[in-house]
Amino acid sequence: MRSLSSMLFIFSLSGLFLSAGCKHAASLNSTLMGKDDLDLSVNDRLATIAAADTWLGDEAVSSKNLLLGPDSKLPKAAEAELSCDFVEPDPLDPPGGRTPKFECAFDVGGKKKVYKVKYDPASVLIDGKAGSRNLEVWGEVLSTRLLWSLGFPADRIYPARITCRNCPLEPWTYVRQESKLLDAQDRLLGFIRNELLGSPRLSERADRRFPLAVIEIKYDAPKIESAGLKGWSWQEIYQNMKAPEQQGLQRDALTILAAFMNHMDNKAEQQRLICASKEAIVAGQCSKPLLMIQDAGSSFGNGWAPFQGDVRLNKVDLVKWTKLSLWADAKNCEVKLNGAPNASFRNKLQVSEAARAFVARLMSQLSDAQILDLFRSARMQALSSVSNEEWAAGFKAKVQRDLLETRCPL
Repeated sequence: MRSLSSMLFIFSLSGLFLSAGCKHAASLNSTLMGKDDLDLSVNDRLATIAAADTWLGDEAVSSKNLLLGPDSKLPKAAEAELSCDFVEPDPLDPPGGRTPKFECAFDVGGKKKVYKVKYDPASVLIDGKAGSRNLEVWGEVLSTRLLWSLGFPADRIYPARITCRNCPLEPWTYVRQESKLLDAQDRLLGFIRNELLGSPRLSERADRRFPLAVIEIKYDAPKIESAGLKGWSWQEIYQNMKAPEQQGLQRDALTILAAFMNHMDNKAEQQRLICASKEAIVAGQCSKPLLMIQDAGSSFGNGWAPFQGDVRLNKVDLVKWTKLSLWADAKNCEVKLNGAPNASFRNKLQVSEAARAFVARLMSQLSDAQILDLFRSARMQALSSVSNEEWAAGFKAKVQRDLLETRCPL
């Protein structure tokens, strides 16, 4: 039995997640729309969700290079050494989320391109002290490359060693301070360097090196929003379907993949509603909408499981992730996900046997070399003593147990 004090701590922590999520959602509502993005009415947004696909129809799984990732104009290397110029946070559109990141301008083909850089403070020393580990640097690579390899839309994430020119002493602390977004949740997560807050040292500019970082390039497609409503929730995609037989299969497949990865922080803004291309927008409406997961860095772990001791999101943890079954109840085709308290998919959802078979067929096309490259690309050896080979073996065992050997009747 858990003590009353520990139970109270769990519930208070849950409340902190929820209140912080609401405050964060409010700040996200001011996100600036791009010139090709669509701002629809509430009803048109739901109609667009009802018409959306989730899979690109790309079955060329075996041809994907998981070590290098999708094509881009960045240098082709498993881990490039790149330099960029720090970009001041826009007070109207600061970097969202709760984990360390900043925007930086890269020289790409003779032009300056601003991309988001996510980094691991534990790999950076300030006054001889390392910061807190940002596991999403690993989780982002794993989740996006797996989704991309199986034919689902995903942002492009490239591991790199970054030299940030004209960079403040600690970028994330600087971004949060300058954006006036600091709150209790920031302090709880531990990424903010409290000793630098309000100090002139924080703003001191120099070339700063981030040996464990990733560059995020958004999936090239107009986003679709409505009155500040960002993304989509799992409830919305199952309550709104124009062609349930076809779309139900695709949406179940995405649900199975989310549960397989344990995409634990899946509140609505962690997914994105997009139009397949600018050309598909006619008279202010999108004829080819897509649903995608846009931020699954919190994944490949046990998630939020307070009664198992994980009162914070457990991410990128081989032992706990492989022990976590995909199924809540295979006899009823119910998959489970240990979602955060404010997640839109928590606990369990019912899927179809056809969707399980579909995902299993896609997964079966991944070769042993591709699976190993998935973990090599994420630089798992830089995280812990668990090797790339051990991660690959755990991945294959989980696929075998949860997708190939398990059947459900529906």
